[in-house]
Amino acid sequence: FFFFKQKTAYEIYQCDWSSDVCSSDLFASDGTATSGLGVYGLPSQDVGVSGTILTATVWRLANPVINNTQPVAFGNYREGDAVAAQAVSITNDVPDDGFSEGLNASANGTTGGVLTNGGSFSLLAAAQTNATDITLTIDTSVAGNKGGVATIDFESDGTGTSGLGITPLASQGVNVTGAVYRLAEASVVPASMVMHARVGDTVQQMVMVSNVAASDGYSEELSANLIGSSGDAITSGAIGGLIAAGSSNSDLMVGVDTSSAGVKSGVVTLGMESDGSNTSGFTNNVNLGNQLVTV
Repeated sequence: FFFFKQKTAYEIYQCDWSSDVCSSDLFASDGTATSGLGVYGLPSQDVGVSGTILTATVWRLANPVINNTQPVAFGNYREGDAVAAQAVSITNDVPDDGFSEGLNASANGTTGGVLTNGGSFSLLAAAQTNATDITLTIDTSVAGNKGGVATIDFESDGTGTSGLGITPLASQGVNVTGAVYRLAEASVVPASMVMHARVGDTVQQMVMVSNVAASDGYSEELSANLIGSSGDAITSGAIGGLIAAGSSNSDLMVGVDTSSAGVKSGVVTLGMESDGSNTSGFTNNVNLGNQLVTV
């Protein structure tokens, strides 16, 4: 019989295999099926074993794990808003036992409205996490759906550990959601009126107030209010409710005072605001300035 002993799978050194010189008393001549004379013991014999096994070390590759809950949700913004970046948290999820390679990571391409800082890191040690160097945000320059994917490239790097160089690992995607809304855009037609009347006549003209922002689901509603009139201008009716993108309201009438003869003139002032309460969710209206109707 020969007896051998092996150490761990990670590190095998010379002489890790041991052998013993063994003698055997199991040699015998057996006449059971031949002479019928039974079993006769034979002399023992010694067998010697010798050999050398060289040192060998086995290393595991890095294992990247993205820790962020996905999708990374940025929520709603208005065009031009600044967006706080969110960091991508990445762990080199391998045992810290001295036999794991380091992890390299770098931000690669994106889809949709997703942006990255182009960040990267190198040689993240086993069981360690990096949550600072690669960040995500969304593009608020143009309204629309900003959902997409940011791709992160990974490598297992043996520098300082196995010494076996760099091994490419599978890339991983980070899913992102977000939306950007444009402000309402006011239009008032007509912006000026010319009226001729006799004393005592009732002279009025309809004013159409429109929200001419794109009707694509990413425009806020228009809030239009009569601020007042000056000179000989008079008004009747009111602009009721919010005006959705691509819609108009023609409830306001503008006229002139005909109680006396003469040249008449005046101005009607309308206040305009972008209201996100039913669209973007923003309740802080944005002042779009006043619109004037001259008579």
